[in-house]
Amino acid sequence: GPAGLVVAHRLLDAGVSCVLAERLSSELLCARAKAGMLEHRCVRALETVGLAEPILKNGGTNGVVEFCVNGARHVFDYAALTGGHGHFVYPQHLLVRAWMDLFIAKGGQVLFSTEVTDIEARGSEGVSVHARAPDAPLLGIDCQLVVLAGGAGAGLMPTGIVSHQHEHPFRWLTAMVAMPPLGERTIYAPHRRGFAAHLRRSPEVLIAYLLAHTARIR
Repeated sequence: GPAGLVVAHRLLDAGVSCVLAERLSSELLCARAKAGMLEHRCVRALETVGLAEPILKNGGTNGVVEFCVNGARHVFDYAALTGGHGHFVYPQHLLVRAWMDLFIAKGGQVLFSTEVTDIEARGSEGVSVHARAPDAPLLGIDCQLVVLAGGAGAGLMPTGIVSHQHEHPFRWLTAMVAMPPLGERTIYAPHRRGFAAHLRRSPEVLIAYLLAHTARIR
């Protein structure tokens, strides 16, 4: 994902040898659309390390949000209230693809279709990571540090390492629709049991969200 790729790029640019393990194949990595709204300060920070070009070149912007509450519409131009700073709009899966391709072009090493199965702390000798690809023997990687940049890795922390995890009592229903967005702004419809949302991803694609609080579901 974006977090792991930014770390990998920074390490590579600093001359630190690193290996990126990705459990999905190269083909499946970007098969599903995910998030797509980036805060402007995040994009400017990415610009300083050469990772903002796909967003600035191909993305859009959003600075107005609409809340639909009890049948009434409330529109806020938050970009006008923050010196013209809104959000950038760019599909996350396309950003991941661009960053992955750039990482490989720089000489970065990626292990696709490889899932980490175990992380062993070895004291002063560093860390040993065990990973497996389909129809391949178990792979061992000896290293000094490990960055877990995905939720799936939370359960792999070695015994004795302090870890914090929290599960939120919510469930999401997300639909990606191949149609022009209903408008140029983000729309939220809050409700006592959750909310619905309309978010742009591109001129031809929108994302519709429905969130429900599971504690109230019967």
